[in-house]
Amino acid sequence: MFEKIDSVINDWANTKNLPLLKEYQGQEVRSLNLNTKKGNQYQIWVEVESKNIVKISAWNYHKLKVQFTVTNDWITKALDKSFEIVMLWDSEI
Repeated sequence: MFEKIDSVINDWANTKNLPLLKEYQGQEVRSLNLNTKKGNQYQIWVEVESKNIVKISAWNYHKLKVQFTVTNDWITKALDKSFEIVMLWDSEI
């Protein structure tokens, strides 16, 4: 499912120094958990919607959530924007 985009997600996670979760409860996933210096927790995850479309979501495990649906060519930009939004939330909470 993630074969075509794994290298992009892995490279992005490595540049942010974030561990990438690839399995959860026996299911294949691509998820990143962020724990900030303030003690807040966030999650960014990638879901394959179709052959060339992915959904990238971020949330704070409560009310705040953002989603981007993009083509595979835009994964890095959507991950960057998700991370930027998470950092903005963290600065305001």
